[in-house]
Amino acid sequence: MAYIIYNQDSPNREMSRIAADDAEKAKYPQMLSHTITTDEFNSLKNGTKQITGWDGTNYIFEDVTTPVKEDGTVVPYYKDSSDLQVALTNIIEGINLFLDFAEGHPQSEIDEWTAYKTQLESFDTTSVSYPVSVPWEKYCEDNSITYKSLLQLP
Repeated sequence: MAYIIYNQDSPNREMSRIAADDAEKAKYPQMLSHTITTDEFNSLKNGTKQITGWDGTNYIFEDVTTPVKEDGTVVPYYKDSSDLQVALTNIIEGINLFLDFAEGHPQSEIDEWTAYKTQLESFDTTSVSYPVSVPWEKYCEDNSITYKSLLQLP
């Protein structure tokens, strides 16, 4: 059982975080949650689906599509290693925001995010075949690379 975590003051239940299970959900005692399937969780985690609304009972999921030019050419997520490096830097900056204010969080959680940050910092973006037409998280999933989504940050 997975969850979407949202703020109780959010009129449309706008997603704040995602949790893979009850243990992750427990990290957000001040927030509300909505049960989703493991497949829906994984699709949000890997960036292949997004939430586009709330129908009063459930979240509405839509596929994240890769943009296509008028001539039918797919616009890649990352055309070269510098594009991917920018994306990884943005993820690292998000992790840094958590780590800068991580006091009070369990050390195991801090260590887990620090390890992922180190993995991102040492990832050789020149080892990837370009262009890449999927988000970083989906690329990792497809290539058996351990990854986390910023949506899982505490």
